[in-house]
Amino acid sequence: GRVGVGERTDLGLYFTKAPGANYGFYGAQLQQNVLRDYRGFSAGVRTTFVSMYGPEDLEFTVIGLDVVASRKFVMPSLKASVAPYVVLSSSGSRAQEKSAVVNLSDAYASTNLATLGASLEFSAARIAVEYANSTVPSVSMKIGFGR
Repeated sequence: GRVGVGERTDLGLYFTKAPGANYGFYGAQLQQNVLRDYRGFSAGVRTTFVSMYGPEDLEFTVIGLDVVASRKFVMPSLKASVAPYVVLSSSGSRAQEKSAVVNLSDAYASTNLATLGASLEFSAARIAVEYANSTVPSVSMKIGFGR
């Protein structure tokens, strides 16, 4: 779930567990709009926290930070707009074994990710295409409807 806690701030909470699994995940995110449509430019920051629950012999946590910036170009003759955007993401994770049966070292990992994309908005439809530069580069397309 996600809720606005101010004009430019959203708070999200997350909880999931697969049926029959002995583990699940919970988390939270805080999003802040830092620049809203200033001459077509917008920017935001999001911080996230996710942790695993269930097994008593393992702790696993991930924290992240995302920064996104975009520029919207309105095409009045087509009643549409296009917004190229860039997302810079960084995350860090920690896994800690707590079993009496084995003695494994704690594991730490961090990663950075750059994503370039563009979103086309026409009436109530949105189509976005993006490229993520990561260990396994990817191209994805998103389709959405709404205002």
